[in-house]
Amino acid sequence: MSWAPFNGNGDAIGGYYVQRLADGQTAIPSGPQACSVTSPAPGDVVPPASGGSVAEVVQVGPDASSVQFTGTVTESTRYSFVVWGFNRAACANTEVAGIVVRPAPGAVNGVQSDMAWMNQETWDRYIAGVDAGGGPRLQIIAVDANGAQIGQPADFRGTGWLRTLLNRPFGETARFQVRSCSVWGSCGPWSAIMPSTATPSLTFALPSRVWDEPAKTWSWAAAPDNSGLTATFSCGVDGSADRRAAQSATTCQIPNAKDGERVWLDVEVAGVIARYWNR
Repeated sequence: MSWAPFNGNGDAIGGYYVQRLADGQTAIPSGPQACSVTSPAPGDVVPPASGGSVAEVVQVGPDASSVQFTGTVTESTRYSFVVWGFNRAACANTEVAGIVVRPAPGAVNGVQSDMAWMNQETWDRYIAGVDAGGGPRLQIIAVDANGAQIGQPADFRGTGWLRTLLNRPFGETARFQVRSCSVWGSCGPWSAIMPSTATPSLTFALPSRVWDEPAKTWSWAAAPDNSGLTATFSCGVDGSADRRAAQSATTCQIPNAKDGERVWLDVEVAGVIARYWNR
């Protein structure tokens, strides 16, 4: 419970009494449960008592602005509080402030995911479902090769492509953690790091990729950008066992290809192969 410092109106604040009201109580305490000061001024403070509508009273000094109560963890229960400030003339109180303790979601029990082709050029991890642990909201966060979390958690709905969800670069190992959160903002524990094996998200996009029929040559402007992971290239004719390695970093020629034949270009990164066809 926290509050703004009281104004003593000419006489210094002597301290504060913070009351936790009994269950179901919402009114300012009165009688012996209220703070008072004897008269005539300057008088002595008469501390508010526990009992009746007051479950607990904590006294703090004039420089305090917050009090922490223990034992206020029963789920879906409303806890109400009042702060009294006093000097030698009088006591003054805040309005009743209340809070409802909401249950935190449980742990995520399982995640269904696997590496798959998002499209012809993108190899990524697809999350197909989450056993959410009781919360209506889910959060996901990237994890590096050392098990440290990267960046900030992102909200998601239990399915989606990992790199897109986390806005991470291609070539980075696709590992993550998930947790379940309530609509009130509290979250359960993070799941185990998944998956147990290190597999990168990859792009196989080749800028300006083209098959030149007269030259019998595939060409492209640059290798796919996978954060430094090496790409290798090979090409061939459909139905032929002959596989030719690329002659340069941006060309792969198939001299024996006949006009009109169907030809392919393979791009391999981290053991994953994408195949492109001329038609």
